Amino acid sequence: MEIDPDVKLVQMPLRRLPEAVKEKVGVELEQMCLEGIIEPVNKPSQWISALLVVSKPDGQVRICIDPQHLNKALKHSHYRMEMIQDVLPKLQ
Repeated sequence: MEIDPDVKLVQMPLRRLPEAVKEKVGVELEQMCLEGIIEPVNKPSQWISALLVVSKPDGQVRICIDPQHLNKALKHSHYRMEMIQDVLPKLQ
């Protein structure tokens, strides 16, 4: 992903977690590390997105981030995609 150098870096502050969900969040983060979804960062980072925790109906937690500022900084690639009407005749 390419980041627009003109966009100011954002390091969002940590959001406080309720004590009741801290253990569940720790377990979920550990599981995500084991599955290779996320990895620990042990050095300063230029971009820090806030952690969001949502309770699922079954009592587990869903870990999300708030990518609002990062999305503004990403350069989006634009690719022309053919319409299905253009592709179908070529398949014959």
